[in-house]
Amino acid sequence: MDGAYVDETTWNDPFGAPGGGYSLLYKKPFYQFVAVRGHKRGIADVAYDAAVSTGFLVAWSQGDPANVGQFFIFGGTSAGTPQWAALIALSYQRAGYDLGFIHQGLYLLGLHRHRYKESFHDITTGNNSVEAEDATGNILDITGYEAEAGWDPPTGLGSPNGITFVDKLLRYVSPLDGWIGIFETEPLSHEFASRPGHQHPH
Repeated sequence: MDGAYVDETTWNDPFGAPGGGYSLLYKKPFYQFVAVRGHKRGIADVAYDAAVSTGFLVAWSQGDPANVGQFFIFGGTSAGTPQWAALIALSYQRAGYDLGFIHQGLYLLGLHRHRYKESFHDITTGNNSVEAEDATGNILDITGYEAEAGWDPPTGLGSPNGITFVDKLLRYVSPLDGWIGIFETEPLSHEFASRPGHQHPH
């Protein structure tokens, strides 16, 4: 491999799948107005490599860092979350100030066709349907959502295109966005928390 990007599909293997869907508690925030169908908060916003089979290698040592004792492959949120955190830290560093609430910037990027393609890898294959065991041991088929062009519940806007994403994000964020985000996240008082699938499936 020469390091060039090939493609991605929705994480779905024996270890699990993403839990994307629609909230039953929160209304759709303003920044999802164009990208997300329906009237409820869409989850997820973004994606990252999560499958254990394609996770990253971690060397474990005790005491002397040179004395590597074991190697592990990590996937899931244990892999995706810290890598997203690193990209956002680079964004802060390049900006020279706290970017605050970046969600509005993410979805504004998604509205700009050319910059969206430069900033994200749009994941358009796979789904988050799974088999799960209930409390009595019965196997249930849980119908999830299909990945498609643009935003979708399993993969959000897609995975970031590295440092190109960082450079483009800085054009669409403002430290004042956080105040707007706070007022946009009030729950609907009469609803439940959330549940997977079954609301406007793709």
